[in-house]
Amino acid sequence: MLGGIGYCEESELPRLYREMPVNSIWEGSGNIMCLDVMRVLSKQPAAMELLAAECAEVKGQNRHLDRAWRQLQQLLKRPAEEQGREIARLVYRLGAGAQMLRHASPPLAEAWCRMMLDTRGGIRLDAPTSTTCCCGLWGAGARRLRRREWPARASCPAVVPRTSE
Repeated sequence: MLGGIGYCEESELPRLYREMPVNSIWEGSGNIMCLDVMRVLSKQPAAMELLAAECAEVKGQNRHLDRAWRQLQQLLKRPAEEQGREIARLVYRLGAGAQMLRHASPPLAEAWCRMMLDTRGGIRLDAPTSTTCCCGLWGAGARRLRRREWPARASCPAVVPRTSE
């Protein structure tokens, strides 16, 4: 019914049986990483000091990053195991956000911080904002499409490279 020793399978069931031991590892690895982040932050204060230094360099440049930094500080006053995912997420995104503000073009850094650090809910960038971000990245190699040229269901930037004619 399931076919041979696994080389002529006629259903998905044998694959599911083989992957079952791995599923418990995959489901647990995220929690393990979060607990590891919390352990490092509690036992190695220098790790938090590095993040604090990164955020201090860009303090005041982006309200979303500043708000997320305050949120992380509040969570770390009384860290609880069930907050591990939120703490790990904030550590990663604050570090990445600080780097974006230091090294990326201002429109791109602002858009990234707004999307990744705004805790009030998901934000989808409108086409003009995302196009401006891409144009900021590509510089003179890109041109912004006018609104009438955007696809009817544009959920991603409508940007095309400029061609030399």
